[in-house]
Amino acid sequence: MPPVKVLSPADHVRQHPERYWGNPSPGVADVNAAIADQLRRDGCREIEIWSKDDWQLVCCEIGWAKTISAQFGSIGRLFEDAVGVPGPTAGGLRAEWFVAVLASAVRVWVDGQPAYSQGVPGPAFDGGLSEFRGRVCIAYCLGD
Repeated sequence: MPPVKVLSPADHVRQHPERYWGNPSPGVADVNAAIADQLRRDGCREIEIWSKDDWQLVCCEIGWAKTISAQFGSIGRLFEDAVGVPGPTAGGLRAEWFVAVLASAVRVWVDGQPAYSQGVPGPAFDGGLSEFRGRVCIAYCLGD
């Protein structure tokens, strides 16, 4: 019998995306929906989604960042750790970590200022970020 290969949680998600996304090849529609759903559960009412070059952006009102920082210490923790969902859906995990596992790069801005970065920087965001002022924006790229 061959030895059992132990996968990290992130590698398990990458190798079996259908178990977590309901789709063997999750794309931007799946990821955008997961982020927007998480933001709605967190109380965001105004969610905008758009594309810029190869990047997807999901933005909401600024209050989300304050709530998340108070609960978890930093926004980055949501993308770096598999954080559980409290309350009636306990046992599930927040969407941000799954996004970070699937994406080749992630950026988060709070009120136009960088708050989290993973992966290769994207040229799509060189220059001003005035469109992010007064908002929290999560940007990700699924490409290599």
